[in-house]
Amino acid sequence: MGSIDANNEASYAASPVAPFRPLDPEEFRKQAHLMVDFIADYYKNIENYPVLSQVEPGYLRTRLPETAPYLPEPFETILEDVQKVIIPGMTNWLSPNFFAYFPVTCSSAAFLGEVLCTGFNSVPVNWLASPAATELEMVAVLCTLVAALDRALETIGIENIGKLVVYESDQTHSFFIKTSKLAGIFPCNIRTIPTTVEDKFSLSPKALRKQIEANIADGLVPLFLCATVGTTSTTAIDPVGQLAEVANEFGILGNTWMGGIERVDSLSFNPHKWLLCFLDCCCLWVKKPELMVKSLRTNPEYLRNKRSEFDAVIDYKDWQIGTSRRFRALKLFEIIVPIFTCYPDFSGISPFYITWALDFL
Repeated sequence: MGSIDANNEASYAASPVAPFRPLDPEEFRKQAHLMVDFIADYYKNIENYPVLSQVEPGYLRTRLPETAPYLPEPFETILEDVQKVIIPGMTNWLSPNFFAYFPVTCSSAAFLGEVLCTGFNSVPVNWLASPAATELEMVAVLCTLVAALDRALETIGIENIGKLVVYESDQTHSFFIKTSKLAGIFPCNIRTIPTTVEDKFSLSPKALRKQIEANIADGLVPLFLCATVGTTSTTAIDPVGQLAEVANEFGILGNTWMGGIERVDSLSFNPHKWLLCFLDCCCLWVKKPELMVKSLRTNPEYLRNKRSEFDAVIDYKDWQIGTSRRFRALKLFEIIVPIFTCYPDFSGISPFYITWALDFL
């Protein structure tokens, strides 16, 4: 894999940036040794760290630079940043002095199993592909769909849940049908709109409008539109801007990413497809997070704390189905800092990130 040439030689001939090889076996071996030593030292000295984080909410904004570095930083520097910036903001669940909630379990065997799992990076969509796992994108869309559902039911009443309709094209990923059913949408109210080769298999705004108007005439209530840029089957690109205009006209919430995103209500994309990130990792942005938090918030006594109740902190338990979550942001941090901005010719990654960041962060 280290022989894969992802470089534009003309662009990098006079550049201080080294040739881009995302998975060079020898470089990986060297960095992995550093990482294992780093984690082993963390385990060895964990009782010396404060159990509870000593930082204030928002502390990372003052400790991290405004932008990612143009030139890649040495891996040793990144680990130093983790030591100085990330670890002080952690509550150390593995500390022998941690007595809250419940003990977390850890073992060398389990850790090495995680390494193997990540290293193989299989995409287990079915038995033939590999035997088990789910895409986080399904969870992201489910959360936004539940928020849309609750908002609609406040207006039309829960007794009319059977009237709510959601929309997709025949090229939309199959997860959307599953997600809609899990959210409580009746299967007969999932509208799959056919696409044509003339439209390059993208969802036609005209066809969407026709379907919505027919549903309204039948006494149904349009709820949610899922548009896609780069479908799995045909890499079709839905005209998000035009579709959003139609959806907004009828008060429909929409999920998508890129191309017209300024008009949508939520945005999800998979860094494990775009950003050289291992499975699984999904990013979700919502225009009005308070709607999703209102639908998903839980606040049992054992989770209450002063920071959540009185400070402007984000509790992501209210943005997802489960209560806990893996520290996936570290994967993006490790990718963006060493390689992201200095390889603008690689797969359009840098323009993609810049567009997303400028619009939403």
